[in-house]
Amino acid sequence: MRWPVFTIAIYTCGTGLNGVTIDRIVATVDQAVITQSDVLRHLRIAAFLNGEPVDVGAEAKRQATRRLVEQVLLKREMELNRYPLPTPERIDRALEQIRRQRYPDGAAFQKALAEYSITEAELREALALQLAIMDFVEFRFRPNVTVTPDEVERYYYDYLAKGAATDASGRLPPLDEIREEVEEALAQRKVNDLLNEWLQEAAQQVRIRYHEEAFQ
Repeated sequence: MRWPVFTIAIYTCGTGLNGVTIDRIVATVDQAVITQSDVLRHLRIAAFLNGEPVDVGAEAKRQATRRLVEQVLLKREMELNRYPLPTPERIDRALEQIRRQRYPDGAAFQKALAEYSITEAELREALALQLAIMDFVEFRFRPNVTVTPDEVERYYYDYLAKGAATDASGRLPPLDEIREEVEEALAQRKVNDLLNEWLQEAAQQVRIRYHEEAFQ
């Protein structure tokens, strides 16, 4: 769903006296700053987790920046309410799951990290924030979600029964066999709708500025 945001002090864009290029600002959320390196890191980590090539085009940067802005809003809300962060042990399990599922050994895992120009520490930080946000969204919005039997049947017959979902034999399972899965899918859709509504409201309460020239 969502990846970590990294906020740093504001610097002047351009090149310093020693010839070192200073990180360019791509967006601000009040005093929080999102830089070009934050966006590129986000794109590399997302591509790594999805097993896809890294897209650093202008539109990909815009979308990544919007997601990072959303993360700033969510992170602020979590900090304001002192929402607990995932334990180191849970983060370890998430990291180990990625290793086991996709790589034959540790060397292959480290090689993949290097190919995407990310470190294990950066990946771990991304997973930690992802887990924290997932927990927060469930805690904040799930209690307000109700899925009725009529909604389940309508989704099954109007969507799934039209060929959108079949089992290994190519047939649609009876509703009673997949009722829980349908209920969960509908509940998650409603949670996402509530989250998007909250993000829109939260965005109106802060000053968000995008530096369009940074996306070129």
